[in-house]
Amino acid sequence: MKKKYQLFLIPYAGGDSYSFTELIQFLPEYINPTTIEYPGRGKRIEESYAPTFSMLIEDVVSQIERNIIKGMPIAILGYSMGAIIAYEIVRKNLIHTNIYHLFLCAQGDIRCDLQIQNINLLNADEMIRYVEKLGGININILKNKRFLMAMIKPLQHDYILRAQYKFEGDLKQKLNCNITILYSPQDISSEHILGWKDLIEDTIDIIKIGTNHFFIKEDPQNISDIIVQKLS
Repeated sequence: MKKKYQLFLIPYAGGDSYSFTELIQFLPEYINPTTIEYPGRGKRIEESYAPTFSMLIEDVVSQIERNIIKGMPIAILGYSMGAIIAYEIVRKNLIHTNIYHLFLCAQGDIRCDLQIQNINLLNADEMIRYVEKLGGININILKNKRFLMAMIKPLQHDYILRAQYKFEGDLKQKLNCNITILYSPQDISSEHILGWKDLIEDTIDIIKIGTNHFFIKEDPQNISDIIVQKLS
């Protein structure tokens, strides 16, 4: 009988609990996915957005602690902005249990985040073009202006929050857990990814995947296969 794991999924900027729908379809039964929902979207659409990045992290921590399945090893997968949140949760030991494995996706070295520069200053139309370039907007959504603008609003807010984040960690205090980093070389340079090695104590597994920032939509089965391999 396979050992069961609980996998917490923390979405990218503008994302919600449905951002992992394709990935979850490929996960085996012994991996129990628990999706994080940021306030102000998805199942929490009636709530106000988190006012600061630190309060967003606190909100995610609260969701994880409320949903931990007792006796089941925990893994966390953070995607883009979600990877920063996951890193800070593990670095600061904000969850009162051991993390068996940490998956950091689509996020380069957070000490010099080239991905965020001035993006928080973009207007709606500029933001749409930016996300389209990253591969994050379906062609059908582009045809629906009303739906598109509804999608961009939380995205703009999340980039404002993300711009607040500044790395304040101690390089002597490195993460000490099993870590896998997934990235697309068309999205982030190898040099920017390798910077993670300065922040992590143990050997990390760095895996290239996909052809754009949203490889989670492009190749969810491959991501699932990697998760299964690491949680075996």
